[in-house]
Amino acid sequence: MSFQTRGPSNFSRIAALALVMATAIVTRADDDAATSCAAPSRPTDSLFAIAPAAGFDRNEYSAFNPFTGRSEVHKDTAGEYGLQCSYSGPQINLNNIFFYTDPNNCKAWGDILAGSVSGDPQAQLTWCVGGSYTWHQIEMPGISLRIHEPLARAGPLFRISDWHVTFNPYVGYAHLAVRTTYGSDAWDTSVYGILARWDWRMLHVMVQYYLQDNPAKDQVYQVFRTRLLAFVTRDLGFQARVEYLRQYTSKDLSLLCGPVLVF
Repeated sequence: MSFQTRGPSNFSRIAALALVMATAIVTRADDDAATSCAAPSRPTDSLFAIAPAAGFDRNEYSAFNPFTGRSEVHKDTAGEYGLQCSYSGPQINLNNIFFYTDPNNCKAWGDILAGSVSGDPQAQLTWCVGGSYTWHQIEMPGISLRIHEPLARAGPLFRISDWHVTFNPYVGYAHLAVRTTYGSDAWDTSVYGILARWDWRMLHVMVQYYLQDNPAKDQVYQVFRTRLLAFVTRDLGFQARVEYLRQYTSKDLSLLCGPVLVF
């Protein structure tokens, strides 16, 4: 990371933390809108949902300490809070997530806006394209980080109606930009993923795995995400969302739970 710095004693810490926090923080940019809006069958073709959530974030990262000349591992667990608003139609889905957490002596908050458009909602094989924009603000003692990441993706959509299962492998592109108190940098990255979803009556399960390749830094990080959504009425459900992120210098585990209100 080639930051233009004005604080040489902080350079190593900034360079390490900027990439770690950019690639291991709460919710990734390609959080799929189409999988965030599942609900029981309703008489209308579209719905709105609001889902406040609370849980924890377990963050671990290693960074070089210029004063000791060694890498140090930092671990911390902190509360995590979020608010998700979604719109779901037969072919168009929109999803917006706001979050806040404060692990490892930092305060992190941000917003992720995602959308997707798919083909024939009844077809066994069709297409799905999507995009998202992520903004994160991270404040640490003496250091401020701001992350911007637009992402675009596309892939086929397979439905197995008898099993109530949908598969969506995809490829994509993301532009990751990090601005700090001391400078900024940006990278073009490739995204490869697969998403599987099971919908049966009042239960909905989503599992997603993807990796993001940053050839400029010769780095790859991986994300595993799962979401369980159970409805008790047509208008009220509860969800649990688990996400695990791994990058060569960091690991992050988060759990969010809360009600889902459908309109």
